[in-house]
Amino acid sequence: MIDTSVVVAGLMSPWGPAGTLVRAMYGDMLRWAVDGRILREYGEVSARPKFKLAPNEPYFLMLKLRSSALWILPIPCSLKLPDKSDRPFIEVALALPQPIIVTRNLRHFVPAAKLGVEILTPEQAIPGLLAP
Repeated sequence: MIDTSVVVAGLMSPWGPAGTLVRAMYGDMLRWAVDGRILREYGEVSARPKFKLAPNEPYFLMLKLRSSALWILPIPCSLKLPDKSDRPFIEVALALPQPIIVTRNLRHFVPAAKLGVEILTPEQAIPGLLAP
């Protein structure tokens, strides 16, 4: 499960740790889990002018994810969260065999750890997710 903060960082800085995860998704080395809410957030946030991405970047992201992402039926949860927009990421993670959320906002997801979701930074996630 890849949080939007990682997506945007990866698109802005393709050679950093978040960029490694984005490139792995584009290269079919890492399949991202999504639902409609997450896909919508990726599209909306990546299209914000403040990030100064190429105009076609959000479009290519959406095309790639619509065709290759793992579409998940989320498991609802009622955690109290610092940011309610994080709920879809937790609910999708809970439906995965190995519930992991990769984020740059660790404290936003602290409540999810109580449900058994592993919360990792991109740097922490790369060795396990991209191991040969």
